[in-house]
Amino acid sequence: MVKQTNSVLSSFGTTIFETMSALAKETGAINLGQGFPDEDGPEDIRAQAAKFFMDGPNQYPPMMGTPELRQAVADHNHRFYGIAVNPDTDILPLPFRIPY
Repeated sequence: MVKQTNSVLSSFGTTIFETMSALAKETGAINLGQGFPDEDGPEDIRAQAAKFFMDGPNQYPPMMGTPELRQAVADHNHRFYGIAVNPDTDILPLPFRIPY
């Protein structure tokens, strides 16, 4: 038995990106509707990214974000805006920052 497609997603139809890509291919035009790099990028950067994914954590981060990320956000706020914030108490995911 063939599994039916998702009725919600099927109702969206064809995206503009699919349409423009098909038209560009059909007419031999250059597709400027989305990015298609001419190359895969520098090998050393791709190798480092692959190493990170193979050696790094492969799970969801903590709800509050990693300490390194919170510290980077605090450092950014201080460097660019002169705002001193505590990464352990003042940096929160967006849903927690909405006042009630």
